[in-house]
Amino acid sequence: PELASVVNRSLSAEILDSDGTKGPLLGDDYKLGVPDPSGNSHGTHVCGIIAAEANNGQGIAGVGSAADNSAVELMVVDVFSNTNETSMAFVIRGMEYARQQGAKVINLSLGVKVTPDMDHSILQEACDRLCQSGITVVCAAGNEGASDHGRLAEVPSDYDSTVSVISVNSKNEKSSSSNYGFRKDLCAPGVSILSTLKDGRYGVKSGTSMAGPVVTAAAAMMYSVNPQYTPNEIKTVLRETALDIGESGFDEKTASGLLQIEAAVKKISLPLPFVDVARGSWYYEDVRYVFEQGIMTGLNDFLFGPEEIVSRAQCAVILQRIGGGEETQWMEGLYPDVKADAFYASAVSWCEEKGVMTGYEDGRFGPEDELTREQFVTVLYRYGKAMGEDLSWVKGYGTFPDARDVSPFAADAMNWAVDAGLITGSQGRLSPHTGISRAECAAILRRSSGGAQTSL
Repeated sequence: PELASVVNRSLSAEILDSDGTKGPLLGDDYKLGVPDPSGNSHGTHVCGIIAAEANNGQGIAGVGSAADNSAVELMVVDVFSNTNETSMAFVIRGMEYARQQGAKVINLSLGVKVTPDMDHSILQEACDRLCQSGITVVCAAGNEGASDHGRLAEVPSDYDSTVSVISVNSKNEKSSSSNYGFRKDLCAPGVSILSTLKDGRYGVKSGTSMAGPVVTAAAAMMYSVNPQYTPNEIKTVLRETALDIGESGFDEKTASGLLQIEAAVKKISLPLPFVDVARGSWYYEDVRYVFEQGIMTGLNDFLFGPEEIVSRAQCAVILQRIGGGEETQWMEGLYPDVKADAFYASAVSWCEEKGVMTGYEDGRFGPEDELTREQFVTVLYRYGKAMGEDLSWVKGYGTFPDARDVSPFAADAMNWAVDAGLITGSQGRLSPHTGISRAECAAILRRSSGGAQTSL
């Protein structure tokens, strides 16, 4: 009953053979269109987690049901040829059918452990094609309690083109049976999850099969408010908004952290107000990050000025904001070219007090002077030192063809920035004396927070 008005029966289907022959969706008590009472309600349970009807006075509400059941249209494609097993051919045929019917998200609460003699390239190619065509594929990480050790160990969950979900318990600890590792993306509740069963019943099940549809529901709600996002952007937002519950940063047991649906939906539904920051530009997510964090605002309400060079005054304000925005009283007479009522006066005083950005030898601060790439990295390096961060480095920038152009005062900072991945090179060069644009500044700040990298 919870799914009667949620599942689109006209689109739903059962894959009957490896050629992709389709029949009507009949339910848990059927195998390949033939009655069989051995069904274990796995599919019904997954469907309820995603979109069981909300506010109908009975049972449960699906994670993606929202208040009015408007976010998700559920299409069910039965790809199991037996109660607990199937083949890659059935899965691939089912996914292709879902694509043809316009699916935006595909939930795969299934998987197979990779063995040395297994050829799963056709499955990987199918998942890659779906990703490229704009479909997010969410996968259960598997239930062997094993680490992937950074290799493809369980497919399709471990492909770069899919979203892999670890199961955690009510204490936000990885469940003992859940697979984990560095190929996984985030985690979600997957232990003793109450959902729908066949014959109108309810019950609990556990496993990554239950954690996966929680993330699937989140992805569906994200698409419902912003259908223009790509699967890679959906994955990035899911990971960046996840709550860090394990070791600091990405870790093997909980990946990027625990799914935070509200944060993910809000982030994707808040468009940037700047007409000069186009979706699809290399710096779009970087600008979004600094804007939403309150680190950088626009030149006005409508312009960000991504190509404009950062001034020393702007840099001082940025440093003060990433330092927590602590107001510092203007030191009268500190710099003759900084007026007490200037928007950056407090920030200049803050930088002076922390020792992260000081004036010139002639006594000026030079608020309008443009900052170079090496200068910006240097003040960021000084900020990190002032905050007590470990800014050690190993390899540094020595492999770049213009490494000799780096000024002596910036050497340690540039070595650290290259090692930390804050600067990866622009067209193969460091370009230390080139002015740093506001877009480049936003990219470095996002990277320093652990965000995804783009070439700089």
